[in-house]
Amino acid sequence: MRIILPLIILIILTGCGMTGFIALQEEPVKSCSPNITIASFNLRKFSDASRTDEELNKVTDVMKQFDLIAAQEVLGNTKILNRTINILNKKTGKKYKYAVSIPVGNVQKERYAFIYDTSKIKINGEGKVYNDKYDKFIREPFYANFKANEFDFTLMTIHILYGNSAADRTGEMKQIANVYEYFQGLDDKENDMILTGDFNTEPGQANFEYIQEIPNIKLAITKGKSTLGKNGNLYDNIIFDSGTQEYTNSKGIYLFDEILEMDKDKAQEMVSDHRPVYAVFCTGEDDD
Repeated sequence: MRIILPLIILIILTGCGMTGFIALQEEPVKSCSPNITIASFNLRKFSDASRTDEELNKVTDVMKQFDLIAAQEVLGNTKILNRTINILNKKTGKKYKYAVSIPVGNVQKERYAFIYDTSKIKINGEGKVYNDKYDKFIREPFYANFKANEFDFTLMTIHILYGNSAADRTGEMKQIANVYEYFQGLDDKENDMILTGDFNTEPGQANFEYIQEIPNIKLAITKGKSTLGKNGNLYDNIIFDSGTQEYTNSKGIYLFDEILEMDKDKAQEMVSDHRPVYAVFCTGEDDD
């Protein structure tokens, strides 16, 4: 029996601030300029008390690859974000800013943050925590409206409960699918709702079907391991409507542990136990 292997195109990423590594692409990549790279990054108990400047240097080595980062698991006050932005701006010569949520969580209080390059991206108003009036989430999602040249979009991020078993995640996965569809349906002319986060569930597993069964849904990442544990899991993703014409098909998991030549234990200690996932979008023309 002859086995036919799928064709995989190797693309060396340039022009998006990400050079020196190769990403696997399964679809033809749309070349465009200008563009932006959006990432989702669980920062593992990211607090001022727990991170040294040496560690923040490593963290910002990762962050500088992206134009907009949806960050989860920011703890405590905003001093850690101020330190991060100062190092990031000095390192890049750019002017990154952040929008941060109020603390959310029924057990451990966490914040979300959107960290963005102001030379490429503008925020419209302020970020908002979703009004979870029926108490469906342990940590309510956070969202904000952004504009990059002609591309305007809503970015939402979530950190789904892990719990003791997959059954503990069912309610939140079902509800985040409902929330996505609600926001996507607010304007029939707009397709640019982007959901990011740590879902603590892999595509294809029980509970992810609530998202995958949404009509016209697109998952940027369908294979690979975003977490750095012993076995690794694809818990992080970037999700949007397949009609989002600005999407370039360029996406991936940023393997910072390999790129920064760190063993996994050191990478988890100094940066995170999650690798960021990313997707690239054109910004020169709006499809709406």
